[in-house]
Amino acid sequence: MPTLQFKGKNICKDITRERIKKTIEKYDYDSGFQYLRVGQPLDAETLLEGKLPDYKIFARYAYYLCTGENLKDEKKISEKKFFVGDFGNQTIYLIYKQDYEALTRMALNLEIAERIIAEQPNKERIVYAPACFLDEEYMESNQIEFVSIPYNLFQRNG
Repeated sequence: MPTLQFKGKNICKDITRERIKKTIEKYDYDSGFQYLRVGQPLDAETLLEGKLPDYKIFARYAYYLCTGENLKDEKKISEKKFFVGDFGNQTIYLIYKQDYEALTRMALNLEIAERIIAEQPNKERIVYAPACFLDEEYMESNQIEFVSIPYNLFQRNG
């Protein structure tokens, strides 16, 4: 039961944030902190229950997996172009749809690879996809790194 002191307050936002802010200022930490909201869980159990995330949520997750940082410019995410974002000299793509049937047919193929090479000519390209139909030599010579989205995540239970 909340005490009268905290009644009507968001403990995390109003209290904890201020405590952390004071600590950062007191000890002169350079890195600061971010206040973030937790979204839909992205784990095997949730996906196997049939709760596939929408493109933007999964794109943010792929970006975080790739960089260890949160995506700052979400407006640039493009499901149509499979574009997630840039990080230094890397460009991150996600070939994905929030549809089990479509996912079984999606892959990094020559047509998609040629398009992303043209869009980002001087960058290393990291592509998350359910499958890849390109050989290692082609990928290496065009600075493409494939990261598999495991098929078992897209097989529904029941």
